[in-house]
Amino acid sequence: MTLQIKRIIIKRHRRETACVFIAYIFKNLTMEVIMKGNILYSELLVDFLAYKKQLVKKSTYSNFAVICKNHIAPYWHGVKLCEITKNQVQEYVFYLSNYGRLDKNTGLSPKTVRDILGVMKLSFKYAFKMGLMQDFSFKSIDLPKMAHSRRFCVLIDTEQKNLLNAIYRDLNPKTAGILIAFATGIRIGELCSLKMKDIDLISNKIVINKTIQRIYDISSHSSYIDIGSPKTYSSDRAIPIPSRLGYILSGLCKSDNAENFFDKFYHAA
Repeated sequence: MTLQIKRIIIKRHRRETACVFIAYIFKNLTMEVIMKGNILYSELLVDFLAYKKQLVKKSTYSNFAVICKNHIAPYWHGVKLCEITKNQVQEYVFYLSNYGRLDKNTGLSPKTVRDILGVMKLSFKYAFKMGLMQDFSFKSIDLPKMAHSRRFCVLIDTEQKNLLNAIYRDLNPKTAGILIAFATGIRIGELCSLKMKDIDLISNKIVINKTIQRIYDISSHSSYIDIGSPKTYSSDRAIPIPSRLGYILSGLCKSDNAENFFDKFYHAA
């Protein structure tokens, strides 16, 4: 046997040994995933929420928790993680679309169904990351089509004038807030979190660096007010103050108890 033939045999033997070893490792890893996947999906949701609570905003976590409690956990109660198939997930989509409301009489909107499936998808990604299941693709799952967005009604010139005249006749925390929103287009949460120190009448700018939200606490079945960062990174901004609005705000800043003026607006709203 020549030296070249010996080398070929040795290389082939090494490849075969490597293939056998890889197959052995893959089989054991697959079995380990299957064994871990015997946990109930409802148990995974508890761990998933605890994990997400450390990473997302309070409002986002609250939404995740409500979706899991009201829609995902009840439907998949008693089902093991390893038993969930794509056909079952598709049936779940049909169920949500037809009987998904809490009273079971009617279905949920396409957006709500998509939101629920979005949370479910994140929980499966978490399970895969933790080695509790194999990768689960949602690409083949058919979701309900989104309805066409509604056209926003815009006030005509006459209606705008009537609104502004009503505000000028009765300037109070509530009407002042409406005026600011009308002139700047800021979100309601940003408006309710405003303080007088956020209004710079020298540079004629309103600084937006926080927002206020009412968050539902699923553990206590009650809600609380939270003041946090704006909705997105770009939402942290400074808005120019129109001259007419600046004139009105300058009068408010000189009024008694001006610092707490927007606190009054929040309660009025």
